[in-house]
This record gives sequence, structure tokens and C-alpha cells, in this order.
Amino acid sequence: MRALLPAAAILTSLLVAACGGGDNDDDATPGADEPFMDTSSAQLSDTDYVAALCDSIEEWVDAVNSKSTVDELRAARDKLEADARALHPPEGAADFQRAYVGYLQNAESEPTILITQPPPLPEGDLRARLAAVEPAASCEYPLFARSEATPTPGG
Repeated sequence: MRALLPAAAILTSLLVAACGGGDNDDDATPGADEPFMDTSSAQLSDTDYVAALCDSIEEWVDAVNSKSTVDELRAARDKLEADARALHPPEGAADFQRAYVGYLQNAESEPTILITQPPPLPEGDLRARLAAVEPAASCEYPLFARSEATPTPGG
């Protein structure tokens, strides 16, 4: 079991670095007729939205650290995507939501892509707005507040 700890730490470090930022133009995006959010549920506040994203990412990191097969990782990725699709993002975040679901969708056949490919980030005021609420959302792996010069969240 102790032999797995260094591998888990390295894998977590890679995931945390991947949670940085950037723009991946190769990401899939859900089609116009494909749901990427749940508009039948109440629209979330910025804090509730960020907290939901953070909770899902923390579950994914836990899975990466505890699962040993590709099928287990794929199931964890599937849950991460389903959790994201179930959200009704706050005002002005629909484009980011579509891009984020596309990023998760892009990893459907190869879930470890989420470890090496940085997720999309909103730009401008929306990113600043979401970054401002990350402390209140208790994000263990902040997405929005990280510095572009720092490869790890919260760095």
C-alpha cells in the first residue's frame, strides 16, 4: 500500500497542475441540441455554482487517488460530467458551462486526459466574479483564482 502513495501523490500533482488554466481548442463542445446544463433546476448563485464544481473536482481527485483501473476512472469521469450537466450556472456563465462540459466530454474515451489537459476558464469579469467566491465555496483545488504564472491552484 505504501508503494502506491508516491504514485498517487504524483498523479494528484498532475491533476492539480492540469486544473490550472488555458485554452484547449481541441475540446469538444456539446451541440446545440445536447444539454450542457439543467435549466429546469433553480439557477445557482456564483458561490453555489463554484462550490458544486469544487465538490465534483474533489471527488474526481479522490477517485484518481483511490481507483486503479481505467473503468473505475471512466466511471468517475462520467460522474464528474453528469454532475456538471446537472448544474444551472449563474447569469453569464452559460458559455463557460458549455466549454467545461465539452472538456469533460472530450475525455470520455480516455479519462486520464483530465489529468494532463487544463480545463477551460471563463475570461474577464466572469472569471474575476467566480474567483472572488472560491474562498467562501471552500475549494480545495481552486480553478478560477489561480495565477497564470503558477501551475498549481492556490499557488
